[in-house]
Amino acid sequence: MKKGHIVPISKEVALLIKVREDKVSEEFPDSEYLFPRKDGSPLKQETFRGELNKLAYEQNIVDKSGDIYRFHAHAFRHTVGTRMINNGVPQHIVQKFLGHESPEMTSRYAHIFDETLKNEFTKFQEKLVTNNGDVLNLDDDSEVDDVELQWFKKNINAQVLPNGYCRLPVIAGGCPHANACLDCTHFCTSKQFLPQHEEQLERTEELLTIAKDKQWQRQIETNSRVKERLEQIIGSLTG
Repeated sequence: MKKGHIVPISKEVALLIKVREDKVSEEFPDSEYLFPRKDGSPLKQETFRGELNKLAYEQNIVDKSGDIYRFHAHAFRHTVGTRMINNGVPQHIVQKFLGHESPEMTSRYAHIFDETLKNEFTKFQEKLVTNNGDVLNLDDDSEVDDVELQWFKKNINAQVLPNGYCRLPVIAGGCPHANACLDCTHFCTSKQFLPQHEEQLERTEELLTIAKDKQWQRQIETNSRVKERLEQIIGSLTG
């Protein structure tokens, strides 16, 4: 006899299960299964998979190659395990969630995380510049104690800003610079955010014109500093 295994679920899933239970109770009052066959016995895996693949065909659910996706029941566990590891859930928690007998069974997902990290690092290695316009050199072959490489490995889910990234480690707590990212030494950005920088520069120049016309010295100083930073960043990104 198989051992029992408890898995936590969301409120949304619980509500869906309740709806399904009510429906099954009407059609099969004596059945203990959520998806029984016409005779009340449990749905076979082949039938379950067949219905999913039928849905994939009808709804044109495709894979990366553009072919109709072929569902396999175990793939759902695989997806959950991979997402949990990628989101930083400790391996022993994932092991318990999936009901694995040994850590070795769960370690395959940790390997997948390593591949994910490698792919994300490749994306991250595009041209990054700091708030001073300095280009960050993140070489894939850098030493392990390289500060920037360490940051990425330990904080892949760290804070992303509307126009760049904050390099302040999450463990350091809240950012003391709140709305002054352009003057923060932990800020860096890339060409991905170039349109936002150009738009911000345009708005800043408009505000600076008004401030100079009204002789608002404080606003002139503030916006001049922002303008200088943005010009440095844009110059480095487009240079």
